[in-house]
Amino acid sequence: MIYTMTLHPAVDKTAIIPNFTPGRVNRITQLTTEAGGKGINVARAIHALGGECLALGIVGGDTGTWILEQLDASGIAHDFCRVSVPTRTNLKVVDPEQGQTTDINEPGTMVPQDALEHVLHQALMRTNAGDMMVLSGSLPPGASVPSMTAWIDKLIQKGVRVCLDAEGGLLREWVGLEPFLIKPNQHEFAQLTGVSSADPTDIAAAVRNTCPPDTRAVVSLGADGAVYVGPEGIYMAQALPVTVISTVGAGDTLLAALALGADRGWPVERALRTAMAAAALWVSRAPGTQPDWRTLSDLAEQAAVTKIPLVI
Repeated sequence: MIYTMTLHPAVDKTAIIPNFTPGRVNRITQLTTEAGGKGINVARAIHALGGECLALGIVGGDTGTWILEQLDASGIAHDFCRVSVPTRTNLKVVDPEQGQTTDINEPGTMVPQDALEHVLHQALMRTNAGDMMVLSGSLPPGASVPSMTAWIDKLIQKGVRVCLDAEGGLLREWVGLEPFLIKPNQHEFAQLTGVSSADPTDIAAAVRNTCPPDTRAVVSLGADGAVYVGPEGIYMAQALPVTVISTVGAGDTLLAALALGADRGWPVERALRTAMAAAALWVSRAPGTQPDWRTLSDLAEQAAVTKIPLVI
């Protein structure tokens, strides 16, 4: 069973503004609204890919109610804790002419500590050895990092496979707990290791020098694809050539496919091919719509994944 934890969700509004220019009047040509937060994005992709997933987290206010209604409408199983403080709203400005996305995120409001402790305790009680917990995204204001660290450690000691997609400081705090998988982007990986190179051997050396033995790391490199480093070896996965409309949620879709592949026991190469195909479908979709997932298998066969010889 795969669980996702979203402690800082959002109502995500995406505005399409060709030739967006700060300091001037800009006109929106299309506006879409979706339930967001990285964990929710992962759960949505796992569900779309045919996997079994339960989305956990905290929501509040009318915006939180709207998020749960959207999850229900999409058929995504969930069990969120309700609080009185409203869930934040974020705005993403997509400029298709310049190929740029600008994020304007609310800071969010402080979540009561007892609600946070309740959500974490319930998740710990319901998971079993062999289950997978995907913890991704930021923490709400006031969240206790030591409490989160202790919770992750308890999950891992219980035999739950924890996948982390967190900001640099949090990832640095938690990687020593020996999670099952980490998925930083290139910037976050540089924050963690001090290595900004996209070369697979450089990334592998940085993982060996910074992370515990047998750490599985997938470093997403945007248009350059992704690098996997783990007990199975080093793999370079090339991004598929598609017309990119928006990269928002691409990393979450990548992580979803990798988590699903690990849960189903797929070989690394198959999981990476599926992940690259899923990400390609996601970035080429129109905002507010779902990709044509029926083409996933054919696209995955086109994905180039190469095992890189290990140089000692």
